[in-house]
Amino acid sequence: MNWLKNILSLLIIVCLIVLFRFSYIKQQSYLCNQVIIEISDLDQSLITTDEVKNILTNVEKDIDSIPILMIPFFEIEQSLENHCYIKNAEVYYDSFGNINVVVENKVPIVRIHKTNGDDFYLDEDGSMFPVSSNYTKNVLIASGFIVDSLDLKSILKVSRYVCKNSLWNSQITQVYINNQKEIELVPRVGSHTIILGDIERMEEKFENLKLFYSQGVKQTGWRKYKEINLKYKNQIVCVKR
Repeated sequence: MNWLKNILSLLIIVCLIVLFRFSYIKQQSYLCNQVIIEISDLDQSLITTDEVKNILTNVEKDIDSIPILMIPFFEIEQSLENHCYIKNAEVYYDSFGNINVVVENKVPIVRIHKTNGDDFYLDEDGSMFPVSSNYTKNVLIASGFIVDSLDLKSILKVSRYVCKNSLWNSQITQVYINNQKEIELVPRVGSHTIILGDIERMEEKFENLKLFYSQGVKQTGWRKYKEINLKYKNQIVCVKR
């Protein structure tokens, strides 16, 4: 009986191969039904749907009229991810014959104005990309004596911390590097300047500022001081108007 089992097994394998081959040939003849583009946070995106479409047609201009399995999915993904505003892209087809293009934007957390006139964004990963004519993001502004990668590293660390904290994200509007390479912060509420110094003990400095806001400013008001200096350990030095 073993020979009968072997024949049956062989027949099943042959049938599966034939079915798979038939299915593959049939899939090759399927044309794209439609291209569905999904962009994260589209209302605040630095790249438009039309720009994504242009990237697709630059890789394969007949994407709507060729069999699905002939579409160069990998090349399209690579072209999308080479765009300065795109962090990640996935391109795939579904059971309805649709080509799905899912684009994840780079999200800027700070806009850099360098002393040489350069103007660009940084995202949380430290990736640099140009400002857009389509949309201006309402993010932290960094300016002053920004000349090298160390300055950018300091700005990025401060920006990350500010953006992840709801209090500081609503209060701090600008990061400034002064001519002594100290970090200054410009608040939204109050006409004072906050001297952070360097990025050492940064969390501690912000905690001290929070304590000062909740106790000192509550008693004296927002306009008494023109400078709040946090750079010294275990103390806050204030300059009155």
